Amino acid sequence: MHLRANHILAILLTLGLMAGSLHAQSVEIRMQDGSTWRGQVGQQIEVTWTEQSRETTFSGLLVTDKKLYIVVEGQRLGVAVKQMFFKADIVSIRAMQPASPGSGAASTPDRRAGDVTTSSSDPSQTAVSGATTRGVLVLPLSGTVGTLLRHQEIVKITEKADELGPGQIIILHIESNGGSVDEGGFIEDAIKDAKERHRVIAWISKAISGGAFTAIPCDEIYFETGGNLGA
Repeated sequence: MHLRANHILAILLTLGLMAGSLHAQSVEIRMQDGSTWRGQVGQQIEVTWTEQSRETTFSGLLVTDKKLYIVVEGQRLGVAVKQMFFKADIVSIRAMQPASPGSGAASTPDRRAGDVTTSSSDPSQTAVSGATTRGVLVLPLSGTVGTLLRHQEIVKITEKADELGPGQIIILHIESNGGSVDEGGFIEDAIKDAKERHRVIAWISKAISGGAFTAIPCDEIYFETGGNLGA
């Protein structure tokens, strides 16, 4: 499989692409301890989340609510940024001011510099004009391991993530019945290398045999409805 338009979808949800139109949308988020936070898009909030067992906080305006993640607009190093959080990582949310009924959003995000500490698996994030570019890169991996599903594609998407700086999210969308055992070792090495600088997630449609071996080294594993992993 080569990095062509019809073989790889590299969706980069960068800072500008993740912003949605603000409206008075109700939000309900279940925390890691089982409690639930309820609010609205447009509220000023402070999010506490975990990455690699480390808790970090970020303050700003809740601008987007999706099934798996939220986006908060705040500041990093004095520069306005939009930060994405997977809901599964959120420890707590504190409302910093009530939402404005009908208005949909507060007029400006919280602008306090220093609210944000590191938000990636690597505490030394690369700054772009004073802020870190955080994105999501999705790599479809389908077919036989060793012929269509190869480590070279993982290496290439990792290089793309490296261009954006450490702390990117790489999603490997796996649909494979397995294949070469030898290739599995190269795939594991490529994933381990990517994990040193980025967060690598397996998103499984079907991961059988060598497909399962591709998923297991990732930081996290998620399944599509009906997805399976194993022999």
